[in-house]
Amino acid sequence: MEDNLVDQNSMIELAIECWNYYNKDLLKDINSLHINALQSLSGENIDKWVTGKVKIFNDISEIKNSEEFNEHERTQIKKLYTAAKDENFSNQMLEMAVNKNEILVNSIFGQGLASCKQSIYLPLHGGKNFLRFIDGNDSFYIIQRFNVTGMYFPAKNIFIDFKNGHSRNSNIQKHIEKLNREIVRLFDKIMDFLKNRNSISLYALLISFFRPYHFFNDFLSSLHSFHYYLNHELKKPEIFYKIPRIISLEDGMFYSIKSLYSLPCEEQVVDVDDVNEILIDNQGFIVLPSSNKQYPKQEKAELNNLLVKRSIESILRDSKQAEKFNKLKECYPILWFGICGERRSWDEKVRGVANIVREVRKLYPNVGVILDGLTSTEAQNEKNFRREYAISDTKVAKKIIKRIGPQIPAFNLVGSTSTKKIAYASQADFFLTSYSTDTMFVAHICGKHGVAHMNTLKGTGQHEHPFIYKIPNKYIKNIMDKGSKRKGTNVSYSMKPKKVCSIFISKLQEHLSKGNNFKE
Repeated sequence: MEDNLVDQNSMIELAIECWNYYNKDLLKDINSLHINALQSLSGENIDKWVTGKVKIFNDISEIKNSEEFNEHERTQIKKLYTAAKDENFSNQMLEMAVNKNEILVNSIFGQGLASCKQSIYLPLHGGKNFLRFIDGNDSFYIIQRFNVTGMYFPAKNIFIDFKNGHSRNSNIQKHIEKLNREIVRLFDKIMDFLKNRNSISLYALLISFFRPYHFFNDFLSSLHSFHYYLNHELKKPEIFYKIPRIISLEDGMFYSIKSLYSLPCEEQVVDVDDVNEILIDNQGFIVLPSSNKQYPKQEKAELNNLLVKRSIESILRDSKQAEKFNKLKECYPILWFGICGERRSWDEKVRGVANIVREVRKLYPNVGVILDGLTSTEAQNEKNFRREYAISDTKVAKKIIKRIGPQIPAFNLVGSTSTKKIAYASQADFFLTSYSTDTMFVAHICGKHGVAHMNTLKGTGQHEHPFIYKIPNKYIKNIMDKGSKRKGTNVSYSMKPKKVCSIFISKLQEHLSKGNNFKE
């Protein structure tokens, strides 16, 4: 019994020694016994002996009196923090990765440069990328999500939150535990991977998110910012076309980047569980386009125009889709209705939308209707997506179409891809949606005018748009159902269809009277 305990303790000591060597980049001191000991640890023992309790600084100012860092290190960390807040920090990292197969930042522990040629990707909160920098005989991670969210120093077991304390400490602890478990799982392969660092290169940019809003407004906007930066600031547009590969996850590829920019590189859809092993097998690392900048109007307009252009081109290349699209263009006005019921939803939308369409037809006999719901990715089958994920929206669309009758052309986009939706949205004359992601294609990308609604608890926030008229709260009644899963700001709401119809037609006529019907 005592021998077993001694053996176990010896294994733990070897594992800890191995981990310390790895974090100090003393790879030559690691032998097969170390690797076996480390990889023999259970998940719980990795958390206990390898990770331990992470010390978290919730604000950069907290390192001022830190005993773990000397004065030089504290100064360098603050400089890197300041640099990471610069709107072009992400663009500079991307440029180095694409052009030089390496990311360099000023050293924290020495006088030169720290180098990154390794990454670990984890499906945490939609995806986090841990960029590992070697800095002399030390290492640290820069963590990417929508932007740079923090730094982790494994040898000191310290995390510095760049989100000014907006992250929960319990989540940070869990995320570092998952990072270290993943490294241990792949440790023998990582050791082989790092034997020849000169052969390591950028494998791909990962552009993926399971919600279309964040895909377009965070990752695609960041990528386009990089495109804009190379074209207009560095005056080196050719670098963008050196991107070696684009990878996405099946549930997160809401637009083909290869098609959007006519890139010569490969575009891959991969399983999230395979990402890190793909990188190791191909001697590569990945970078996420991510930025904290406020995108200028010119950049946004350039991206939106490109999305519309490429989406229409895609539709017209398919003869069946082109025929339907051309039938849509024969209608006037073309009305877009967002009917997604995933979270917050207008309770009377079936009756309400059908009533609006019938009343508009009395004024405009050639009216056409587009119904928009949940969006499938480019990697998913639309029919299967509707059956599996958009059952509720599909039922709502069918009910509306039945109510308005066959005499009014109706185009059902529930479960369609972003490409198809952007093409159709570009032809809309006016819309009615919830004041949420439903507005993204029709207002934010295609610049259309319309009316939006929302419960009285949820603000418009990042969905705010000058072309949208919001139905006043006095006409909205929240549905507070104690037995419902919809809580807080996610509650559905009731609006009288006649009142919504009156507001919609008034705003529609006001808009059309100004001659606002420019289309691609």
